[in-house]
Amino acid sequence: MSVTAAGTSFEVEAIVFDKDGTLISLESYWLEPSRLWIETASSGSAELGDALGERLGLNATGLAPDGLLATATLSDLAVQTEQVLREAGVSETQAHTRAITARKAATQLSSVQPLASLGNVRSALEALAGAGLRLAVATTDDRGPTLDVLRRLGIDDLIEFVVAADDAIPAKPHPAVIETIAAAFGIPTSSVLMVGDSQRDADTARNAGAAGFVLVSPDGHRSEVHADAVVTSIDELSAE
Repeated sequence: MSVTAAGTSFEVEAIVFDKDGTLISLESYWLEPSRLWIETASSGSAELGDALGERLGLNATGLAPDGLLATATLSDLAVQTEQVLREAGVSETQAHTRAITARKAATQLSSVQPLASLGNVRSALEALAGAGLRLAVATTDDRGPTLDVLRRLGIDDLIEFVVAADDAIPAKPHPAVIETIAAAFGIPTSSVLMVGDSQRDADTARNAGAAGFVLVSPDGHRSEVHADAVVTSIDELSAE
């Protein structure tokens, strides 16, 4: 089946979507929880807050597109948080406790954040599924929050398979992400198209030998991410 994005066509049987920054606005969902994460972990220390922001990818203007808060798993974020705290002289026990507390506070806040979809997600996915494509989601978020977002978006019935960070496979950009989905669908990885918003998503596609990578960039460009095609939202994907 031919899927077209920004004038480029891919012969595929399935599409794998990233979640944050692809289906929904990353900052609408994760900016305030990220700020809470750093505030909680730094325990009121401006110096620690600055150090955590630099390491995790949060600054005065928002989330760094390819920073850890935008692309890493929650487990990796907790590890990096603990490491920054230890480097600043916080005890091992306190650093671990603060990292775990920050993770819990941020994930709880994210669960009640309003979702801003990038385009008419439901209609776009309905059209792709109606054309016979298999649809999946691969994310560095955990499974519980991911399923909740898909339900809140009203697309959980269209997504056949989900790979999340707390599943028993390596996280993006490991090729196992695409390989697992392809195996579940009974197709080769070369018949899978990856759609995402970061270099990590692009690397996931290429590491697994997927058909290609389509970058979702609401402003229409991100030259630092190597993509086969760039769209402003998934509304621009068509299949026949």
